[in-house]
Amino acid sequence: MKRTMNAVVLIFGAPFVANGVAFAEPCASVEREMVQGQTAFEIAKDNSDYEEAAHLFKKATDKAPECADAYFNLGMAYEKTTDYNKAISALEKYLQLKPGAEDAAAVRKQIYRLEFLAKKKGSGHAQKKNGLHELAGLWRQYFRSSNDHVSPVVQKIEVAGEELMWSWSYKQGPFKTEYRLRLEGQKLTGSPVDCSDYETCYVEGTVRDDFSEISLTSWRKHIGKETVIYHKCRNQNPNSCAQ
Repeated sequence: MKRTMNAVVLIFGAPFVANGVAFAEPCASVEREMVQGQTAFEIAKDNSDYEEAAHLFKKATDKAPECADAYFNLGMAYEKTTDYNKAISALEKYLQLKPGAEDAAAVRKQIYRLEFLAKKKGSGHAQKKNGLHELAGLWRQYFRSSNDHVSPVVQKIEVAGEELMWSWSYKQGPFKTEYRLRLEGQKLTGSPVDCSDYETCYVEGTVRDDFSEISLTSWRKHIGKETVIYHKCRNQNPNSCAQ
């Protein structure tokens, strides 16, 4: 591992060399997954990108379970997704396969750091869970940046594990899922379930401290950047909420 506290360089082993990239013999069969995972990590802009990198490195460990470098890279990707327990497991596996590695001491220190972060995240889990449930319910549009028309569409937020499922219903018809979102503090991030109407398959927003208002920004085709503000319905009856 070539690592400082502020920067990460994903590693490949030696001495096997393919296309200018060095791979240890146990890793030679997963050259594609390792290179693609590194590329995904290097260009990542948000959590979903790091999850894609982790997925590729996980494929490498599944295909070549003796490839220590794949476990190290998997640990680095999991850290970026804040899945600290999985990051710890991956780095421990790296040390198990490569106990004499030059960076073994640094990796152990990184594991201690991740243990602390996992503990801190666990203590905030209950608070986050309460926040998710505060957002559950019916919402209505209050403001749209793209035009002056405020839609009467009723929005519904449901909790699904660690995520929020955002759906809508026009004239109180069947609810159709529109967004899958995550809550971190007062920030929402996620993506549309169907990205065909969007320039960028990504949405972001903020939640008021009292959980009564959401501001959500998306990038739609033919509209561009659009921010919509929603207020939680005081009356959670769909007919009253739409009025």
